[in-house]
Amino acid sequence: MDPGAEWVLSSVVSSLEDPDRPVRHAAAESIAQLGEQRRVAEPLLFGMLADSADRPVAREALRALQPATVSLLL
Repeated sequence: MDPGAEWVLSSVVSSLEDPDRPVRHAAAESIAQLGEQRRVAEPLLFGMLADSADRPVAREALRALQPATVSLLL
């Protein structure tokens, strides 16, 4: 992976754990555009399902990623 792309992916994934809700939501919404490496975000997105305010955006991001387990959970 290109070092610049790796930095972007790392920044977006770490933003999924930001204490600021709008930052988490923006990160979740941008995950789908990051290519196959975006799969590293799946555990954090599943974790966001626990918060009712984060749930809708996490659900949409997971749908975009289409991990095998999403159809079972959503």
